[in-house]
Amino acid sequence: MFLSAFMLMIPVVYEKYDKFVRLARALKEVRIGFILTGMGATLSLLIASVILLHFPALIVLQIPPDLL
Repeated sequence: MFLSAFMLMIPVVYEKYDKFVRLARALKEVRIGFILTGMGATLSLLIASVILLHFPALIVLQIPPDLL
């Protein structure tokens, strides 16, 4: 979510306030956008797989309410 906001806000800030000139110019490159999108997708899949694999262990390790 932060990567998407970053990729959307940098050109807006550049156009409106004339800040982040080099960063906005770099984001216009197709390969930079491709790399950042790939990193974001990889990170999202990694987080989803970690949650998916550890969720059953979290259910098993829960303490029953009558023991509290």
